[in-house]
Amino acid sequence: MKPNNSDPKSAASVSTVLRIGLGIVFIVFGTWKATTPVAWVIFLPNWVSNAVENIEAFNALGALRMMGFVEAVLGLQILLGLFTKATAAICTVMLAGIIFHVGFDQVGVRDAGLLFAALALSIAGGGPWSLDHWLSSETETESLL
Repeated sequence: MKPNNSDPKSAASVSTVLRIGLGIVFIVFGTWKATTPVAWVIFLPNWVSNAVENIEAFNALGALRMMGFVEAVLGLQILLGLFTKATAAICTVMLAGIIFHVGFDQVGVRDAGLLFAALALSIAGGGPWSLDHWLSSETETESLL
């Protein structure tokens, strides 16, 4: 018996599961970064610390808070499936930068898995159970009227 690899419900489920998993990771890490930036300073590259220290009224902790906020917002967008392809592409670039900075150690290997999940979403989109799908359905309905 030949396996059926074209089950549309399975494909829809994959996008949804990827969105939920990646969205939660970005929301949790972003929230941690925004609320406890001191714990994350060790991961900040020296060149970033030096660059932000030269900006008056801004420092490494401020940069981490801002980055955490951005990550949490991106995570929420992915979780909801809002602008999924673009948001996932941004996350892919961010994760590639992290991997480039930290190298291929425990953090880099973990982030490589997250990078490929984000890359998959940037290609596949949010699926039928996403705000992207709902919004595009609303637009199609309005254009028919």
